[in-house]
Amino acid sequence: MLFAGDSVESCDCARCRPERHEVPYWSLYSKPRMLLYSITVSKYFDLAIAGVIGLNVITMALEFYLMPKVSFPLIC
Repeated sequence: MLFAGDSVESCDCARCRPERHEVPYWSLYSKPRMLLYSITVSKYFDLAIAGVIGLNVITMALEFYLMPKVSFPLIC
């Protein structure tokens, strides 16, 4: 907040501070790491993982759906 007699340099509010341009955290990655990063953050990778999980759920459901009935004797 500025008071009478204060200059802009002494103000510490967000409007008066110069903007800092921060470097993204991934900008210093090596080329192989950047390739892996760009693959894993893509939306197509998310869709592929969701497809694999969905396929796994379906195959597990089919595997247990057709299992024969087995009766176990009660142990008392």
